[in-house]
Amino acid sequence: MFRLALKGAMARKLRLALTAVSIILGVAFVSGTYVLTDTLNATFERIFCNAESGVSVVVRGTQAFTPGDNGGGSDERALVPDSVLQTVRHVPGVSSALGVATGFAQLVYQGKAVTNGGAPNFGSAWAGNDPANPVHVVQGRPPVTDGEVIIDEHSAHKFSIGLGAHADAVVEGRSVPVTIVGITRFGKDSSLAGATLTTFNAHQAQALLLGRSDVWSTVQATAAAGVSQEVLAGRVTQALAGQPSLQVLTQKAYVKSESKQFKDQLKFFNILLLVFAFIAVFVAVFIIFNTFTVLVAQRTRELALLRALGAARRQIMLAVIGEAAIVGIFSGIVGLGGGILVAAGLRALIEALSGGGLVTVGLQVQPRTIIISLVVGTLVTIIAAVVPAVRASRIPPVAAMRDDFVLPTASLRRRTRLGVAALVIGAALLASGVKNGTAWQIGIGALAMFRGDVALSPLLSRPIVGGVGKVLPRVWGMPGRLARENALRSPRRTAATASALMIGIALTTTMSIMAASIVTSANAQIDKSVGADFIITAKNFGPVSDSVAQQVAQVPGVGAVTSFKEGAMKVGSSRTQVQGVTPESVAQTLRLTLLSGSTAALKAGQVLVDKDTAKDKHLHVGSPLPVTFALTGKKTLTVGGVFDNNPIAGAYLIGTSTYNANFRNRLDIVVAVKADSASSLGDVRAGLAQVLKPLPTMQLRDQSEFKQNQKRQINQVLSFVLALLVLSLVIAWLGIVNTLALSVFERTREIGLLRAVGMGTRQVRRMIRLEAVVIALFGALLGVALGIGYGAALVQALHSQGVTETSFPYGQLIAYLVIGVIAGITAAWWPARRASRLNVLNAIATD
Repeated sequence: MFRLALKGAMARKLRLALTAVSIILGVAFVSGTYVLTDTLNATFERIFCNAESGVSVVVRGTQAFTPGDNGGGSDERALVPDSVLQTVRHVPGVSSALGVATGFAQLVYQGKAVTNGGAPNFGSAWAGNDPANPVHVVQGRPPVTDGEVIIDEHSAHKFSIGLGAHADAVVEGRSVPVTIVGITRFGKDSSLAGATLTTFNAHQAQALLLGRSDVWSTVQATAAAGVSQEVLAGRVTQALAGQPSLQVLTQKAYVKSESKQFKDQLKFFNILLLVFAFIAVFVAVFIIFNTFTVLVAQRTRELALLRALGAARRQIMLAVIGEAAIVGIFSGIVGLGGGILVAAGLRALIEALSGGGLVTVGLQVQPRTIIISLVVGTLVTIIAAVVPAVRASRIPPVAAMRDDFVLPTASLRRRTRLGVAALVIGAALLASGVKNGTAWQIGIGALAMFRGDVALSPLLSRPIVGGVGKVLPRVWGMPGRLARENALRSPRRTAATASALMIGIALTTTMSIMAASIVTSANAQIDKSVGADFIITAKNFGPVSDSVAQQVAQVPGVGAVTSFKEGAMKVGSSRTQVQGVTPESVAQTLRLTLLSGSTAALKAGQVLVDKDTAKDKHLHVGSPLPVTFALTGKKTLTVGGVFDNNPIAGAYLIGTSTYNANFRNRLDIVVAVKADSASSLGDVRAGLAQVLKPLPTMQLRDQSEFKQNQKRQINQVLSFVLALLVLSLVIAWLGIVNTLALSVFERTREIGLLRAVGMGTRQVRRMIRLEAVVIALFGALLGVALGIGYGAALVQALHSQGVTETSFPYGQLIAYLVIGVIAGITAAWWPARRASRLNVLNAIATD
């Protein structure tokens, strides 16, 4: 039977090649995802190992919050006192020890911000020639006095910054003039994974980056010869006993901890790509099912002869499944190779986006990736071929003597009942999930509804294909009529072919509706919540120096300026966001509706809470609110007011002085400006632009421009998602090609007879193309309808997250229908060309 399966696969190379391509694309997406993420993980492990190559033990502060707290993310660690550095230096077995100071620092050179794509901007303290220092001076000299800095080699070359150049360094809260006295490399690399690195002398780094000259970010120690990391860590731990705010880690444990944070962040990216890979593979299932169903129907007499010669039903079924397994294994191997190429392309793109500063390690092809690729390719193909294989095993031997034998199929009535049941159950689960905010109900409900639509699609194909197809005879005559009848001839095949396209169109429609709704909701929130005329932010989501607010407040015509800072605190066991705002002006730049209390309470160190939070936690003016800050620990704030829900303000507002007392990072995220009523907005804007001219990292926008920027960011995310969904559309397109090609093979004699009675080659091509257009349009219509339902449900589910407006991008929805038509026309090109070139006599003689 294996030889029979192998010969069966080799005898139909072209037909099965089209099927294999769809599996290859899906497997390539899966394997490419794993290869890329494994490569990035290995790259950052190398970077962390290089950074700590000369380190044996690291002492760092503890975190008040952990990434596992509600709300996710990590927070500021406690700083390490300079006294700890002195203690560590005297621990037996310590060869050397140094203090490390790190924070945000960005250079501005000749009016341009020194950045490498979206990579971060780091500042650090020069640690001398200690073995634990990964920064090496390759040109010039180290910084000695305040105002001297050394910068990474990549940034120096990219921005043509030479030794002795003067620039400004934007650091934690202010901008300081600096002189570049040296060029550095980080380990063996020209930069730290593409990030800019500005290094100050130790004293200035502590003052600028940490705000104090008697603390460090971490303390790192190098062991003397013959002393292991574990032994030295034990000694340091004993020397620092009684200081619970400190952690002592070996270099191996520290690197593992730091790289784990990156890997945890990369997990979301990995899962996102795998979701789209699953969609691509899922679409391919329909093509495989279609292909083997048609192949079994075409080989009815051949399989019946095998039965007549003594082959058991089980052997026939195994032969078909074996054929599918061969195709699957081949697809898995080729898909793995394709995935490596995909990962190589994406790696090159990431390196380009980093400005050339990120140099990754070689592509990592783990055994796990190879196994998953082969398993996915083989199992998916076999599973999709099981039903056709079972049908093949039911062919009776007597069918070998009949030309008109047709494989029995299940009644559409039973399928319709199952489809209606799945649709009703899915709709109920989806509605319940949206109402209760239960993710698993939404997911299962959506899948059930999709399964119901697939089950009902043969029934729906009659009225929809028949209705749309009525136009064809009127415009294209007999070829149009035959195209309509061919599409209606096998509702199951038409439905299976259209279902592959339906998935891709449904998902793109859902994403488009969600994106449009987010944009509409965001604009409505801005109109409702923001009272400022101008909004100042930094490029690439960077921080804003607090000097910006001070400078713009001096511009003539400015009535109010509010600084917004953002941090995290724990209320009870939950981590939540809190904003620090300027108490005197927040009521003018934010449309706050105070239900009780006053914004003046912010100046007194109290907290304002929104209506929903006050209701949930039973708070009112004067209520104590126990909170925990990452830097300063447990505090008790007093509720000074309750305001109506404002999506921009969030749940908690505190004054700037309260924020600065409890957070180390005191940079602003937004500066909001309100012009006084007597001033021209144009004059005020010109004044603001003049003040911000020396600060090229700042962006000045009015409300309209701010809305457009929000829309642009959302559309960028949507473009990324749609680009990932293109693969499913390509596979669906291949499905139409495959089905039409198999249909031409199946109808060879019929096409020959049509040619014999006078149909021209152009008419044959037109007939095939119109059939493809009808099938594709049917799938697109179902996809758009399903996507509208999913999109509306998803928007309702996100209502509590601020997505309050449902918006339908009608232009995009029409475009998806047009895409369906184009897919049909292009997919039919090769099958139509092949059909029109059939030899008439040979075609008529075909059995």
